Amino acid sequence: MMEETSFIIGGDTVINKKISSKKITNEDLSKLFLSHNYRILNLEAPITTSTSPILKTGPNLKASEEQITRLKSELGINVFTLANNHIYDYGREGVLDTIKYCKNNKITHIGAGNNIESAAQTCYVKHGSNIVGIVNITENEWSSADEENAGASGFNLIDNFWQIKEASEIADCVFVIYHGGHEYYNLPSPRIQKLFRFFVDMGANIVVSHHTHCISGFENYKNAPIYYGLGNFLFTSGNRSDQWNHGMIISVKFQNNVLSHQPFFVRNSIEKNQLQLLTNHDNHLFMKKIEGLNQIIRNPILLRQNWERYVDNTFNNYINYISPTSFITNKYIRGGLRYFNFKFLSELGVALRLNLTRCESHLDLTVAASKRYLRK
Repeated sequence: MMEETSFIIGGDTVINKKISSKKITNEDLSKLFLSHNYRILNLEAPITTSTSPILKTGPNLKASEEQITRLKSELGINVFTLANNHIYDYGREGVLDTIKYCKNNKITHIGAGNNIESAAQTCYVKHGSNIVGIVNITENEWSSADEENAGASGFNLIDNFWQIKEASEIADCVFVIYHGGHEYYNLPSPRIQKLFRFFVDMGANIVVSHHTHCISGFENYKNAPIYYGLGNFLFTSGNRSDQWNHGMIISVKFQNNVLSHQPFFVRNSIEKNQLQLLTNHDNHLFMKKIEGLNQIIRNPILLRQNWERYVDNTFNNYINYISPTSFITNKYIRGGLRYFNFKFLSELGVALRLNLTRCESHLDLTVAASKRYLRK
C-alpha cells in the first residue's frame, strides 16, 4: 500500500496589525493543521518594508512579518500560494521581499515570481512514492506578472491548459488553486463553473478557489471535487461582518491514486481575539448552509437564476463604474452627481465600452494602451 499524503488548504490570509492574544489560533485548529503533511494558506498581501504602494483601485495591503511568523509557527505552514490580486500592491520590491521571506523561513511559495515564467511554475511535492503537482492562478487585476515585470501568475486559458496538462503527465495528482470570483457572492457564476469544470477536463484532480471573502459550496465533477469559495482564513483588514470572519478549510488526502476530501470551518472570534476551529453544533450548522448552496450549484437553472439576481443587485454599481463621474476625485461632488443620478452616459458610449472589453482583439489593445498610459 502506498503512503498517504495529506494536505490542508485555507483561504485568504492577511494580518496587518498586532494580535494581542497569547495564541493566534486555538488548540483544535493547530492540531488539525499539524496532522497534515502540507499546510497551505493564501498569503493575500506582501511581506515587505517597501513604502511605495502602486497606483491602483482598491486598497494597498501589506502583511505584518511578525504576526505571519507567529501564525506560521502555530500551524506549521509550509506552503504559501501567492497568486492573488494584492501580492503586487507594493510593486516588484514587495513581491521579491515576500519570496525572500518564504525562502528564509523554509516555506514553499507558488504563484508569484520576478517574471511570468517564474510565477507560472508548477510546484511539485514528493511524499513517499506520491508526486502531487500544484498549479496556482489568479484573475488578472493589478498583480499579474509579464515577460519583464514581477507579479502573480495571471489567468491565461491557453497557458493554463498546457500547464495543467503537463502536470497531469508528471504528477500522480494535480491541484489547481485559483484566486477569483465575485466578492460577497456565495455561488459561482455559470462562467466560473464552466471554467473550473474545464480545469478538471484538462487534468486537475481537485480545484479550490478563494477571493470572494465568503464561503461557497462545492460539487464533484467527473469524480473531482471543486470548491468554489473558501472565504477568509484570517483577514484583519476590512469589515467585521459574519461572512468576513468565517472561512472553510479543506483536508485532502491522497493514497493509492484515490483522493478524499473533507471541509472544516473556522471563525475569527472577536471576543477572544483568536481564530478558532468550529466543532459540533456550529460545524453542523455551516454544513447545512453548504448543502443548500450545493443544491443550487448542481442545478443549472437555479444557478442561472441566482446569477441574474446578483447582476440585478450590482447593476447600479457597475453602471457608475463606467460613468465619467467615477473619475471625479472629489467625493462630495461625485456623491452629489450620483445622488441626482447624473451618469453622463449614452447608449453609444456604453456600446463602445462593451465592445472594447467583449471583443478579444479590442481588449488586447485596450489593455496595452492602458498599461502604456499608466507607465507614463
